[in-house]
Amino acid sequence: MRIIQVLLITLLVLSPELKAIPDLHVPLNKLTLVSDKLTLTIFRDGDSDRVKNVEVKSANSTFTIDSEVFDLAYAVDLQEVTLTQTIDLENGLMEDYQLYIPYNLHSDDGLEPPEEQKLKTQKLVIYFDNTQVKRIFTK
Repeated sequence: MRIIQVLLITLLVLSPELKAIPDLHVPLNKLTLVSDKLTLTIFRDGDSDRVKNVEVKSANSTFTIDSEVFDLAYAVDLQEVTLTQTIDLENGLMEDYQLYIPYNLHSDDGLEPPEEQKLKTQKLVIYFDNTQVKRIFTK
């Protein structure tokens, strides 16, 4: 009986037709990242798959990041977002952050990109601290 159970489980896992392993990619409309000193919420516009805005909350301030650069990046992937913090070798952690949001389609004029455009992963990059945005660009 034990051998039959093991064979059945093996068959389910290895058989691509049975879809035993679920697709874990779920489209997110909002992503919240929380640390000791910062809460960051990224909102995605569900109609266009672009970043709508980013809300930053720290102990002493709250502000929203809005940018025209967000209009250039379509098909954002919130599951691959990366948030980093600057480290000074003498002073330790700084209050400077870098947010990287991957996207697959680029628009030069803010209009929807043409369908024939090839998917090429690029990143929205946002530099900010606890009180303000320092720089926003794509790379």
